Amino acid sequence: MTLNETTLPNVLSQAEEAGLRALVACTPKPMTVVSGGQSWFVPDGGCGCAGVNVYRVRKNSKLGKVLESRGFRKNSYERSFQLWIGLGDQSLARKEAYATAYAQILRNAGLQAYSGSRMD
Repeated sequence: MTLNETTLPNVLSQAEEAGLRALVACTPKPMTVVSGGQSWFVPDGGCGCAGVNVYRVRKNSKLGKVLESRGFRKNSYERSFQLWIGLGDQSLARKEAYATAYAQILRNAGLQAYSGSRMD
């Protein structure tokens, strides 16, 4: 399959589905936060953000326009299109699972895509 503006929407749909499956299947490691003699149980583990970066796609290209229509935004500093993951509440593990699965589908389709995350 050749990746173009006609086939990319289907690939993005597959990536979203794979991301959702990974998010649902993810079981975060719970943690307990202790501060000032008090403690809080956090069942979803660490809090953070995750996203997917797609490189080597020009903003004014047909592929770039499809990515933008699906929520990706051009990041001039990174020189990539970025999609931040809003699903998974605050769970870093769930967001990472989604982003990793999503990026893998894009790589399988021929895009230079990577997932990334950071703990808050």
